[in-house]
Amino acid sequence: MPTPSASIPPAPTLAFRAVALQTRTRAVNALGTDEARAAIVDAIDRIGAQVAAATAKGAVVHTGGRVERHGGGHWIRPTVLTAVDHTMTVMREETFGPLLPVMPFTTEDEAVALANDSDYGLSGAVFGPDPAAARALARRLDVGAVSINDAALTALVHEGEKNSFRYSGLGGSRMGDASLRRFVRRQTLIGTTATGRDPWWHTP
Repeated sequence: MPTPSASIPPAPTLAFRAVALQTRTRAVNALGTDEARAAIVDAIDRIGAQVAAATAKGAVVHTGGRVERHGGGHWIRPTVLTAVDHTMTVMREETFGPLLPVMPFTTEDEAVALANDSDYGLSGAVFGPDPAAARALARRLDVGAVSINDAALTALVHEGEKNSFRYSGLGGSRMGDASLRRFVRRQTLIGTTATGRDPWWHTP
């Protein structure tokens, strides 16, 4: 997540805020089916591999950072990473886990370039004191929907239609009226009343 250089709190503050948000996040849970177990193993491996690859390249873990076993389930504490860059898989690939990599920037153009340097484009978020400026910057992001001064509005406000960009997917919106129209079949009947010769078809 690109963050203005001047606004990045000290590492202990970042860690405290992440833990205060949610002391622990249940990442995956055994649901009793082969499909669920396969998905769990995949998620655990992906999250662990992304953190390990990032730290091997110099990323700093301020809180969390490892998969834990508690009460028969897998848990991951909210994880904040700094000193990350776009050579790391945690910045290039989808995670679906409580990982927050933080990258500093100095200008809005740089922030937009960093945010758009991705193969994916489902949703994004912009935080700023000026709502109009935040919306203007949000328009520059190559994603289907952007939350303004929030991180999850695009998933919670179901009236807002959106389409996935890039490798995040194709097809109609899962939000708004379009989400229902996806399940309706449309039929079109087209006829002609012309009596003259048609250059495209043989007219008797």
